[in-house]
Amino acid sequence: MNWFKFTTRTLLALTLVVALAVFLWPKRDRNAPDPRWRETLLANSKPLWNVPDVCLTSHKDDLVFVTATNAGRTTLEYRGISQSRISLFQEVRGGSVWQKDAWSVDGMCEGFYEIAPGESVRLEVEFWDDDKPVRMLGRFSEKGTDRSGLVVLATNDKLD
Repeated sequence: MNWFKFTTRTLLALTLVVALAVFLWPKRDRNAPDPRWRETLLANSKPLWNVPDVCLTSHKDDLVFVTATNAGRTTLEYRGISQSRISLFQEVRGGSVWQKDAWSVDGMCEGFYEIAPGESVRLEVEFWDDDKPVRMLGRFSEKGTDRSGLVVLATNDKLD
């Protein structure tokens, strides 16, 4: 009888451990940027604490206008060819997750721009691909820190 109690308790304990492991195991947020960006583009930085709030303002064909608001306490920086044209990074939908695809390469033509706490900026986001579900991201950094990350700015409507 003792053997039966030991086996039953052991099985119950193992079942509980497995159930907790499955429930608590970190899962990738399906809407988070592809982790491969952090391995290359963001390799030497820590994740953003101050993430800008992004809101769609209007759109026309492949051009989308969003407003990025700095609701945090640190100044946000970004690169672009002008204050309203942020450098873009594209992800494509691969199954149930977004996957790293391409980015704009303007290099020397880019400048650095800032969004102070409590301020907003209107950004132009142009989709490069009409044939598949894509989303465009912008890279933001917290001024004076080693924190940086990609933020989803817009997603095309091919997902419906």
